[in-house]
Amino acid sequence: MALDAVKALKSEWSTRTELESDSNLKYPANTTRRAICYAAKIYNVATDGGDFALPTIDDYLFLKSGSTERVIRSRVLKMAQRTYSYNQGKGLVLTDTRPGLAIIYVAMNGWKGRSNQLFIVFRGSRGTPQGAENAMGAGWTPAKPGERPENVDWTANFDDAQVRWPHGSGDGNVMVHRGFLSIYGSLRQTVRAYALVAGAAMRADEIIVTGHSLGGALATLCAYDLSKVVDFAPVVCLSFNAPRAGNEAFARDCNRWLASRAYTSRTDGGAFSRSFRFDQRNDPVTFGQRHSAKKNYVADYKALTDQQRAAASEKTVMGRIGITSGRRDAVIEHHIQKGNTGSVAAGALAKDTDFSKPFYHVKNKVTVSFGGMHSFTAMLDSIVGQGASGTLGIHD
Repeated sequence: MALDAVKALKSEWSTRTELESDSNLKYPANTTRRAICYAAKIYNVATDGGDFALPTIDDYLFLKSGSTERVIRSRVLKMAQRTYSYNQGKGLVLTDTRPGLAIIYVAMNGWKGRSNQLFIVFRGSRGTPQGAENAMGAGWTPAKPGERPENVDWTANFDDAQVRWPHGSGDGNVMVHRGFLSIYGSLRQTVRAYALVAGAAMRADEIIVTGHSLGGALATLCAYDLSKVVDFAPVVCLSFNAPRAGNEAFARDCNRWLASRAYTSRTDGGAFSRSFRFDQRNDPVTFGQRHSAKKNYVADYKALTDQQRAAASEKTVMGRIGITSGRRDAVIEHHIQKGNTGSVAAGALAKDTDFSKPFYHVKNKVTVSFGGMHSFTAMLDSIVGQGASGTLGIHD
């Protein structure tokens, strides 16, 4: 039995090495800078209110591009809320009414003249309770008298059973993360309408799908989906600190449709892969997704006394379980006490989760080194330039 386990582990790592290779390719710098600005900004739009402040971002990126990226017009076409549904709507249904998706149109003069880009931006998880740090209560169901709010994001994150990709792929073996799929499914109709109809009407040269953390996983699913149906423009996936979203067959098909294909960018002037993932070195969310380790840690954590929990280091508690909201607070307690998900469906979710099935990333990884734990502002500053987040008013 032990030898079989070792053999399985070696096989898994061999597959990871093959599928999740680092990139030696040049990535589209201007487009990537804009993508991380949007992927980071949507957190604050949902958390604090306000808008994307697109003119401020446009002006800042104009300077960063060396004046090669002059925006003619940019506007938010759509913002949408998202829903998590357990058991295809027959069980738990949670809705976060704050923006979880933004679709942004950008027309500019780029390296190769006029270009039109359609950005599909997914928000990552919000974890702090409704309060000063999260005035809008982003990530949570609306508070109702006598009811305890549920965190939509983390319920979906912990719902990590593998389920069959339901939208057609040509490979019936493609399996994806159930929680991520549920949230994407609640936004899919909106995304496809804007990508296929608005994108074509606006003559989009590139459709850029992006997001940080949970948003990066949703971007991966979305880009994979759109790559099969959009034929008038390349679909490009730029994810930041994303967790693994699917099984080996999913990763292989993603690589086939996205990472292994090239497109010519009018914005950046050159040929690039259609998929890059930007990972922080040693980030627990991108490096993790070893489900047995998470399961064991949950059991260990639940066995601790209150005093031991209070003394446990923030990095250990949050890193091992994959929660990186910035503090060890009641959010973690809520999820752990409920048993893996922080929802009333915790027991059911845990029972049909198969911890032996690994998830995989796609290739073309770009490693970005910076301090802090899973910080979208640090990722932004590393890619765009130190101080960018402060200038743009973006905060963790």
